Amino acid sequence: MDKTIKTLHLRLDTTSKSLTKNAISQLIIKVLFASNTPLTDKGIESGLKPILKTSIDKNRIDKSIQKLIDAREIKYVKKKYSLTSSNRKTLRKRYDISKQRLVRIVNKYFAPFHSSESDMIEWFSDATIEFFKSYSKEWVYDLSYSKSEKVKTKKEDIFKHIERRTKSNKHINSEDYNEINRKFVDCITNKKDPDLDAHLWEYGTSAFSANLIQSSIGADPISITAFSNSKCLLDTNVLMNIGLEASEYNHAFKKFDVIF
Repeated sequence: MDKTIKTLHLRLDTTSKSLTKNAISQLIIKVLFASNTPLTDKGIESGLKPILKTSIDKNRIDKSIQKLIDAREIKYVKKKYSLTSSNRKTLRKRYDISKQRLVRIVNKYFAPFHSSESDMIEWFSDATIEFFKSYSKEWVYDLSYSKSEKVKTKKEDIFKHIERRTKSNKHINSEDYNEINRKFVDCITNKKDPDLDAHLWEYGTSAFSANLIQSSIGADPISITAFSNSKCLLDTNVLMNIGLEASEYNHAFKKFDVIF
């Protein structure tokens, strides 16, 4: 799937109390948008798998699909799903805006360069995704607290991270390596303009949604290794909440039986 489609942030009418359910609904919309023809249940599942890099429980997909149908975000005809014409039109407009924004940012902050413009746009998109994979917590913290500058404290780490990624990109001219890596860090830490703000917001919220879904599917290998052979100390309040079936935490604490 096109990176621009993956990173689009959608405002859906199917607002749910569960952020994870909203994230799944957004992905389903994107899968349908990327397809030129209506999709069956299996088609949607197949479209989600390469994005998530794993399978997701079919029941969760079905519930999200039904909510999208109820809200008239998508339609179901002859056992196949597709976007409503108005939704496709809206998404196409947002997609085009995002593409045009990337062109403006690359030419404003990275020109002149020896690589082609299309390769530079692809590189910048990829570099932004890499940034959020490792530094999304710092970015969110800075966004939440105006005086915070946690991202700036990571400037050297970000440079080395993006530098490694850039050198593995065979489409980028080697003469561009040092300059574009330096300019990328400068963009992330110092520059402020509507295009950059919108770009980072779009990619940042998409990264947040992806993390929500991944964490809801199962524990990642790093977390499993970190907590392996550890001791879990439970406060006496936990025992009280386990005993009180009416407690909002009762169901969650019951899971300890399975974990331990």
